[in-house]
Amino acid sequence: LVDAPTNVIFINMGQHGLGAHFGVQMARITNQTQHTHNIVRLMQACFSSFPYAVTEYKPTYGSVFAEYLREYSHWSYTDIDLVMGDLPLFVDRAELTDFDVVTYSFGDYERLYLRG
Repeated sequence: LVDAPTNVIFINMGQHGLGAHFGVQMARITNQTQHTHNIVRLMQACFSSFPYAVTEYKPTYGSVFAEYLREYSHWSYTDIDLVMGDLPLFVDRAELTDFDVVTYSFGDYERLYLRG
């Protein structure tokens, strides 16, 4: 495993573990716990055959990973090829305390896609 900053935590969920975690949490979130086994199998098959499909579930990350996010006041998801850097240079503390969602537009505000 690579050296990582102290604020980065790697969690090894094992083979098919991410699909299992997603399946269990999606069943819970959607109140379909009676179908947990089937949802887990579907998520595992989906993520195994189409790993990029994980990105399609970004809007669910807050709920799916809630147990890992509890101790944080803010969290985010982003593309893997984005470098964040020193966030206090770009994000004002007031933005983090006054708003639940912070998003920025770079001249593309008329586009039709979700942000936040």
